[in-house]
Formats: sequence, structure tokens, C-alpha cells
Amino acid sequence: MTAMLRVVYDASAHLRNCPSLNESTNTPFRFGHVRTKYNPADCATKGLNKDELRHHIWWNGPPIIHQLDSNISQFFTLPANYDSYDVSTTMATLTSTVDDLLDWSTQSDLKKTQRTVAYVLRFLKKIVSLIRENLRNRILHNIPELQSKPPQQSAIEYENALILIVRNHQKMYCGSHVRQIHSGLRLYTDNRNVIRYKGRLGKADILQEAREPIFISSKTRLAELVVRDAHLPYHCSTCQTMTNVRQRFWMSRLRNLLRKVIKRCVACQKMNNLPYRHPDIEDLPETRVQRTRPFQHRYMQKKHQSLMFEVKDARELQRLPYIILENIID
Repeated sequence: MTAMLRVVYDASAHLRNCPSLNESTNTPFRFGHVRTKYNPADCATKGLNKDELRHHIWWNGPPIIHQLDSNISQFFTLPANYDSYDVSTTMATLTSTVDDLLDWSTQSDLKKTQRTVAYVLRFLKKIVSLIRENLRNRILHNIPELQSKPPQQSAIEYENALILIVRNHQKMYCGSHVRQIHSGLRLYTDNRNVIRYKGRLGKADILQEAREPIFISSKTRLAELVVRDAHLPYHCSTCQTMTNVRQRFWMSRLRNLLRKVIKRCVACQKMNNLPYRHPDIEDLPETRVQRTRPFQHRYMQKKHQSLMFEVKDARELQRLPYIILENIID
């Protein structure tokens, strides 16, 4: 969330009021600058220990108070022409960032991540039940998964943990700029504040999650864990892993991410990669490169009980059940 704040400050109006204030109060004043080391108010923000506080300028003020005449060069006077000051514009940007729920560098399995978040949600339910009602309602509004109360850790808690992880992921990586890039995907937000992809399978006879899968940014750690969970434990191929992922999630450039994940799978590399390199290719044998007529070397025989019978008449082929045609090279 980003908000822009614009402040327009007209310095000439304030400078014109200074002489009139001087005349009305009959008190001469001058403008000057006080350095940080001479400003007692800074101790409230920077902090002091007991030894520094004992000898701090907070008690008696800075030494510059008693040396105003000697530091007259640090003061300045107002100009006579106040109209020379223009209007100044100040731009300030207020940005609120969303942090990750977990340290993804330490997570290697999606199921274990769901289990961790499920235990955290169970702990938060007990804490939320002990706080005052207005604060409890605010927390339940931001984390609606805390409203469910299963008796023990079950599939419902695992599902709530996954939804919480996905919602935090989408707040970080699926902002308005992502929706503009994927404007043709018909993205929408469901009743649990989860962004889903609404394709053209609304009338298909499949599960609701497959018709409207959850949108996930591809170049993230969560996307890698989702692909890895779909690839294991059977080490599915690229096409089968894509099918498993699309049963519930949708992400762009899925095939490239699959190749990256499968390339890191040790078991798949042991089966797919050849252990030895191919030998050097030699010339073909002489008998395979000589020109011959069709059926120049032919012989018809029957093998039965280690006996070999030569067939001379083609009509005998009907009476011999096992005929083997072999091409014999002289």
C-alpha cells in the first residue's frame, strides 16, 4: 500500500508575519541554528545511560546559551524583500510493506510448512480467546482461519494454514501491477480474500479447485515448493507434474519452473542422466557397405529337435508349421 502526500508551503507569508510579530510583542529576536550536540531534546529519542544523564545538558542547558555574543556569526537576519521567495512543494511517500510469515530459505517441504503454520494458528487461537473483545474482533477479521475450532490437528487446520500462506504470498507478490500484466486471465478474489484464476472450464465436470485454481507468482519459493510437492513422492514426469499442479494452483511459465525443480531432483537425475559417455563412433563393417542384389544370400530352414531340414519346394511351406527365414552372409 502506497500513499502520496503533497504539502505546498508558501514561505513568503510566514516571513511577512515575522516583522509584525516583532512590533506587536516589542521583543527583538533573531533566527539561528542549534546543532544536535547542543539540543537537549535529542536525549529523549537517542537514549542515555545513567552516567551520561548525570552530566547531560538537560539540567543546565547547552553552553552556547551563555556565549550568544561570541556566536553572533551563526545567526542570520531576514531579507528585506519577502516576495523573492517562491512557493515550495514537498513530496512524501508513505509505503507499508508486507513481510513473509516464514523464512523460506529454511523451508524445503510444503507439507511441513503447513504443519508449522497449523501449530502457530492453534497457539494464536488460545491467545486470542484471552484478550479483550475489540482487539479479538480485529484479529479475527484479518485472520478468519482462527474462527474454526477443530478438536485436534486435522485436514481443516492444514487447509487453513495453506490458505493463510497463500494469502500472505499474494499480498507480497500479486499486487496491482501483477494484475495488469495478467489482465487477460480473469483474476478475481474469492470470499477468503484469495486471488483465483477463472479460465474457461466453468462448466467442466471437475472439482471446483481445478476449475478456478489459486494464482501463485512463479518466481517465488512457494511456487517451487508447490511444484516439488506435486513431483514427489513418485517422481512424476514433466507432463504429469504439470497436471498435478493444475489441479489446484495456476502459475505462469510452469514448464520452465518444472524443469528447474526436476533438474535438482537427485533421484530423477540418477535415472535420466547417462552414467557413461558414448564411445567414439567407428566405421561400419565391410559386409554392410558392399553392394549386393536382393536376396543374394538366402536360405530357408526349419529348426526342430536340433535337426535342420532344407525346403526345396514352396508347396511344402503349408505342411511345415515353423519356418524361419534367415539371411546368411557368406
